[in-house]
Amino acid sequence: MKKCLAISIFFLCVLFESDAQSGVAFVTQQFNAYQSAWPKTKLHLVFNQDKYAPGDTAYFKAWFLLEDLTAVPDKQLIEINLVDDQGQSKVHFIFPVNNGIGQNQLTLPDTLAAGIYLMTAHSNWMKNFDPAFIFKKEIRIVNENELRADEKPVFKAMAEGGHLIRDVSNKVIIRTHRPGSIIQVVDAAGQEIGQAISDIHGLASVTFTPGRNDSYFARFAGEAAQIPLPPVEEYGCSLLFTSDRTGTVKMVIASPPGSALRNEELIMVISAQGKIYYTVTATQGTKNFVAAEIPKTDFPEGIVHISILDRTGRLLASRDFYSAREHSIVAAIQAAKPVFETREKVSLEISLTDQNGQPIEGEFSISVLNAGIFGTQKRNSLSDELTIFSAIKEESMLIDRSEANWFSSLDNFMIYATEALPWKEIVEKEIPKPRFPFTSVIERSGRAYFSDTLEPIPDFALVMFYLQRKKMYYQTFAIDKGKISLALPDIFDQDEFFYLAHIAKGEEIQNVKIKWEDDSIALPHAPASKEVTHTDEYALFRDKKRLIDRSFSIYSSNPLATSMDTHPANDFEEEIAAADITIKVQDYVLLFTMQELIREVIPSLYSRKAGGKDIVRVSLPQPMEAINDPLYIIDGIATKNTPFFLSLKPSELLTVKVIFSPQKLMPLGLIGKNGIVIVQTRKGDMREPLDDATKRVEGLNRVIDFRTLDHSHDQDTHRPDFRSTVYWNPLVKTDSKGNATVEFFCSDDIGTFSIHVDGLTMGAMPFSANQDIEVVVGLKKN
Repeated sequence: MKKCLAISIFFLCVLFESDAQSGVAFVTQQFNAYQSAWPKTKLHLVFNQDKYAPGDTAYFKAWFLLEDLTAVPDKQLIEINLVDDQGQSKVHFIFPVNNGIGQNQLTLPDTLAAGIYLMTAHSNWMKNFDPAFIFKKEIRIVNENELRADEKPVFKAMAEGGHLIRDVSNKVIIRTHRPGSIIQVVDAAGQEIGQAISDIHGLASVTFTPGRNDSYFARFAGEAAQIPLPPVEEYGCSLLFTSDRTGTVKMVIASPPGSALRNEELIMVISAQGKIYYTVTATQGTKNFVAAEIPKTDFPEGIVHISILDRTGRLLASRDFYSAREHSIVAAIQAAKPVFETREKVSLEISLTDQNGQPIEGEFSISVLNAGIFGTQKRNSLSDELTIFSAIKEESMLIDRSEANWFSSLDNFMIYATEALPWKEIVEKEIPKPRFPFTSVIERSGRAYFSDTLEPIPDFALVMFYLQRKKMYYQTFAIDKGKISLALPDIFDQDEFFYLAHIAKGEEIQNVKIKWEDDSIALPHAPASKEVTHTDEYALFRDKKRLIDRSFSIYSSNPLATSMDTHPANDFEEEIAAADITIKVQDYVLLFTMQELIREVIPSLYSRKAGGKDIVRVSLPQPMEAINDPLYIIDGIATKNTPFFLSLKPSELLTVKVIFSPQKLMPLGLIGKNGIVIVQTRKGDMREPLDDATKRVEGLNRVIDFRTLDHSHDQDTHRPDFRSTVYWNPLVKTDSKGNATVEFFCSDDIGTFSIHVDGLTMGAMPFSANQDIEVVVGLKKN
């Protein structure tokens, strides 16, 4: 014991001298510079439900945070994808978060097949990192029966520290899909070296000393199939680590006899949340190993990284572990009583306090679910999701702290799922710059080219963009062989571009096309699944509710339906006061073709053949001159497609308007220089086919507030009220006393209702809370 204490004191003394050592100083300086240039982020979503049916709306809240759980500042855009088991996105949209918090919803297509899908979310900045770290959550879409994920066999092994080193003690973690199985470690001759029983998560650990040039394998006892363990290395560095919940970490590092690393000064770096907490140096020399014991009271809760480096910053071994802290935030949900009547008003008091009972300010989401159709399946707390699993590539595990061995099981999982820090990039002389920035606007970059020759348009050509529905104009210049970029302010829903290009002298470029860059990331595959014979409770509930809603729609419109304010854009003509010429086509003898209508009826507009092509020109007053076809606005959609314009039938038109006044055209820039023709048809939706995907623009997804019923006056007594989510509010804040009041009305369902809260304090500390209430019929009221 005294010897171990002496070794610990030695290491801690070295800690205070570390700044004077060039190796440690270099590593620390490079680490801090890298973290400044490449700050990691965490994105997490919580949903009102975990299960839905086609046609449902899935509501969610989002947190976009830095490693220390503080908010990513300002406005940021997030991409959402609903991904199937083929890795194909079935729904995609963009929504904003502001100062780390956002809310939105996803409407599931009615045609969506039943199955397990992955909801993924990522920001533009997150594309700089491994796509495995984007947010992923399984969402079950049920149609009739329950879903079962196809079993995915797992049989993998990982050495603690990342390497299996000869002639020193090593620990190996084997992960399987079979809990409670005997796992054997054998040598090349099939002789057993050690064995262990996999825990409820399928994890098993075996510690042994590998021999030089030997090979080792893992297998299920009694079975011939086996997997190889990592190859035995000759001169590396092993790392053995123990941690407990008392606040102490112990480490043993060792290189085998004859290894040059024994005489090198090694650097041990302990970091978390992008910050170095300890740097310790040591030389093994003739000792069998070197040990260190460091109190971890200063570590934040969550994943802590251990990195063993040489003096140049080369990574020799690494290991993640979980730093446990007593939960200092107490979140409590208090209902006025435990049992309520159907349609009765429920008032909840949510309070936040620290471990000393002092109030804490925070914000949170709250959902109230009908537990009878969802069950009471356990899930990880928000704290575990943010501090542990947001930084892990592998599938997560359920942390149930009521299990006796949850801590050791999690520790084994940490070894298996360790993600080494990118020390090769960290210690580079010039730290590489991230390609993708944080962004608060919709950005598009691409290349403008001639569609016939595929050659880029000339540099410094002016490209004018017009958003068809938003009625907004943008312009940019082509540089460096046709490269263009565009940044759009907030636009919502779907829109499309119309664009023109002109060279410096003002001549319009014909046949211009744009190819946008595709910076999308590789999406993961959702797990394969199939329907079983048992009816799904939620699917049954959803079918009955839809039938009831249709049956009782005679009494009222659906009070849960939400409407979207589409903010229709002003008509194009309003922006220029009025057209110069307006022709009401129906006032004239109907002509058969547009050419006849132009020739016989519409002044200041003419059509003729030139070079075998139909052309249309607007007569403009001097000094203006129309040298190309005008811009056509047909039922609100801009186009330069003269053949389509001439293909219209006069009998289908209401009005044709012409704009030729310089005072009206000049403010419109390039799109107005040849005049404008505005056409309104009888149908109101005539347009050329949009077969060019590069013209489509995806705007932001509008927020639709979750609507609940108010039974305070029961004005709609004929209509039953059945809801899977009785209440959802993603943006609740406590007051300065740490309290918040939430009110809602019970539905007509009876049984247990589960209340769940997830949030962050103003000090960036996550918390979760759960509470159940009962709803009955015929409760006597006092």
